[in-house]
Amino acid sequence: MEFFKNRFFTVTEIKPNLFEYEIHGVEPTDQEVNEWIGIVEKILAERQRVASIYQMANMKFLKSDHRIMIGNWLKKESVNIRTKTIAVGYCTDSVLGKMVLSGIFLVQKPEFPYMTSTNKEDVLKWIDEQMQNEK
Repeated sequence: MEFFKNRFFTVTEIKPNLFEYEIHGVEPTDQEVNEWIGIVEKILAERQRVASIYQMANMKFLKSDHRIMIGNWLKKESVNIRTKTIAVGYCTDSVLGKMVLSGIFLVQKPEFPYMTSTNKEDVLKWIDEQMQNEK
């Protein structure tokens, strides 16, 4: 079920408490980055525990201001994110996607289990295992 969509990303709840964030091939505006932050905050506020997969194959450049903005938000919300997040999978085969993740992780390294892969099925299998371990 589609949860939210704008020019920069689409969020779909692919099964209960598992959200897929598909990053579109555009350079986001400040407003679109803030919308992403707002959607993540909304999901975390409404759910006990969640898992996420980020589809980053089509990701375009994310300027340093946005990487810093996201990294600082992750740092500020680290306790809430760590408490509510089961696991996050990042699916990208692009050098640019990996560079964006590295830039964000320089500001704030994830404090939850995460996996990066080029294969969505591998990421989904790993997330399913993490979610099963929650039960």
